[in-house]
Amino acid sequence: MESSRSFEAHLRSLRSVLAALVFAVMAAPHLDAGFAVLFLAVAVLLVLYSFVPTARVALRSFGA
Repeated sequence: MESSRSFEAHLRSLRSVLAALVFAVMAAPHLDAGFAVLFLAVAVLLVLYSFVPTARVALRSFGA
């Protein structure tokens, strides 16, 4: 039961980070080139950072 809640929390976090990534991609053409690259890099790092614990929780909850 606890791992299910944790998994749901990680999925919510991942959705939020993916929304930030979509926002970054949409905003990039309107920003200065250097700032846009930095903004996109931070968004990608956030996606990767949130994916690692989500994958661990998913593996635990599915018994792998």
